[in-house]
Amino acid sequence: MTPVPHLKLKRPKSLLYYRMRCQSPVTSTTFEIEKALKHLIEVDPAIAKLVEDVQTPIPFRGPLPEGDNTPYEHLARAIIYQQLSGKAAGTIWGRFKEQFPPGSLSPEEVLAKPAAEMRAAGVSERKASYLKDLSSKFTNGEIDANNLDALSDDDISKKLIVVKGIGQWTIDMFLMFYLRRPNVLPTLDLGVRKGIAKHFNVPSGQLEKAKSAHEQMVKLTEKWIPYRTLGSWYMWQLLDLNKVEPVKKKQKSKK
Repeated sequence: MTPVPHLKLKRPKSLLYYRMRCQSPVTSTTFEIEKALKHLIEVDPAIAKLVEDVQTPIPFRGPLPEGDNTPYEHLARAIIYQQLSGKAAGTIWGRFKEQFPPGSLSPEEVLAKPAAEMRAAGVSERKASYLKDLSSKFTNGEIDANNLDALSDDDISKKLIVVKGIGQWTIDMFLMFYLRRPNVLPTLDLGVRKGIAKHFNVPSGQLEKAKSAHEQMVKLTEKWIPYRTLGSWYMWQLLDLNKVEPVKKKQKSKK
């Protein structure tokens, strides 16, 4: 799933939560990392250098972190983490969870919780309203947690985009890191845009500002299909390494 091009670029402070901690349950739509790596290296040889240099474990294996076991809880946590540093968000999330019985957070419990009590845990009034809206859509069946695996990326996006406080960036992160969908290209993410610009030797700033950036990114990464998710993750790593050479265009021989 890729977002429409006119939306605002996103690089929330909570990105670290997704890139380093969030891993996915095994679902029918998960992909084999080794198979994805082989494909990317074959179609985009410059990624081979990234694979060699990157020491960060690929975050698409293993169980979810404790306390993040359901789609609802994952999205609720994403809402609280928005626009906050990891430490501050973690503190608020911990206080928020303490207001409920041990175990997985349920939408029914959050829907019944007075907003004033949420604010006492550090949740802003706006985010409390977002959590209420998310909870309502899970309890009334608009979002069926048991049916997400059967839906396409586009269908999931259509269901989640109407939730207050959840935009396309959050949806793309959910698809990538929770459902582990293999072909997600988060074109609203500024880090991915910068990484793609560097990797494909696109002039500095062109993908960050151009209205056609979405279409350009889709076209540039066509060869990554069906593993744009892993390719996008390596674009974040490319920026972190800050030493991998981008693909250089072949110069025409002079006659």
